[in-house]
Amino acid sequence: AQILAGNGERGFSGDGGQASSAKLNCPLAVFGAELGGFYIAASGNFRIRKVSSSGVITTIAGNGQINEGADGSVANQTGIGRPISVAQDKLFSVFFATNSGKVRWVNPRGKLEVYSAANDGYIHHHFGKPVHVVFGEKERPIIVDRDKSEISIFNGINQKSQLLLGPSSQNEAKGLLALGATPMERPTRLAYDALLKRYFILTASGRAYMWDHVNEKSNMRLIELEN
Repeated sequence: AQILAGNGERGFSGDGGQASSAKLNCPLAVFGAELGGFYIAASGNFRIRKVSSSGVITTIAGNGQINEGADGSVANQTGIGRPISVAQDKLFSVFFATNSGKVRWVNPRGKLEVYSAANDGYIHHHFGKPVHVVFGEKERPIIVDRDKSEISIFNGINQKSQLLLGPSSQNEAKGLLALGATPMERPTRLAYDALLKRYFILTASGRAYMWDHVNEKSNMRLIELEN
């Protein structure tokens, strides 16, 4: 196996140098960048770091402080809390979930914004514990909320959320199978298969599910995968 980032020492160092020589602290998630390289949610560093296709590491969000900065701040000069997940869309915006129950994003100009927050209900949604951000077939951010057992998708145009799966949804009336109607609770990770248009879901209980999602208005079925 090849070491892509981290020199085995816990800490923070290396910006502007080779990622394999840098110190990292508690990297919890990675995500492939659009033009090569990848992003790291370095929770213990309170930073989002990027490794370029040539192996150079930089910080794109976070200044090492746990206190979270204001909207509009320069992302790599302000605090972001503890990031626990990271993803990038086709327009080069970088989204990440934090341990404080927020989903934040860095716009292409390098400014920090709150995409949704648990406490103030920003953009009409209250999170319990968002633990994962991913992009699916519609190229809109999909948020996995572990504590509410919900999966929601966000519309970047009107900044409103749509609950795709979850116990508080009305999916049963539409012939859809909601999380609350199955043994699946507390989802923690979501992966998308673009070829088959299927999602794979991991839960805190150790189960894995396949979500056959034809389109947003058709029936969905959840299939528990065999151990």
